[in-house]
Amino acid sequence: MDPQESSASGGAAKSLTRIAFLASAYLALAFAFSFVGFVAHQPTVHFHEYSFPQAVEEVGGHFLFGAAAAAPFLSLPKSVLSGALAIAIDADHILGSLNLSVSSRPDHSLSFAVFATLLMWAIASRLDRNDSVGSPLGVAVLVPVSMLSHVSYDIFAAYLVFSNVGSSFPMFAPLSFSLIAFPFWAFAPLEAGAVGLSALFAFRLGNSRKPNGRKLVPRGVTWPPEY
Repeated sequence: MDPQESSASGGAAKSLTRIAFLASAYLALAFAFSFVGFVAHQPTVHFHEYSFPQAVEEVGGHFLFGAAAAAPFLSLPKSVLSGALAIAIDADHILGSLNLSVSSRPDHSLSFAVFATLLMWAIASRLDRNDSVGSPLGVAVLVPVSMLSHVSYDIFAAYLVFSNVGSSFPMFAPLSFSLIAFPFWAFAPLEAGAVGLSALFAFRLGNSRKPNGRKLVPRGVTWPPEY
């Protein structure tokens, strides 16, 4: 095998391993956070989104919206990771699927976005940064990006697939489990916001590098920075 092909193959395998690890870590965080749903006991409501063929539309839709939201990074690994995180948020459906009386969708809240962003940054900080998935900041920003895209698709699908069911979220859980309803058109600005956030951080991260790929480091500043 050509050395360059071998190197490229090894890099792709490393990226896939990193994506799988980070997505699994996020899935574990999402499931752990879903236990706050026991704070507000509610009868379980099943949306049946995981019965075929709705499962294909649900999982595929979340992945596509999540991957598209990360497009400004111009990075296939980042788009794949963003799509995977957008799917993993629905780990908060697991307890409900077991017919436990928990508040639905606690992971679809602002507090989870903050919690997961900080922990994913901490997890990514302990990993090797020299790969295409990116720096800890680049990984952490995919949490709010994927969450915005996830809620966007939930709203989109609620009106077009699930008969107007599923467009309300406990945005302020666990402080309040009151559901906030979104109109159909809200999916567009939410997805646009996710893309805009990606574009902002793609510029922020890309601005620290010269066009030839060498890092531009101001005098007196160490590299890599502690994002």
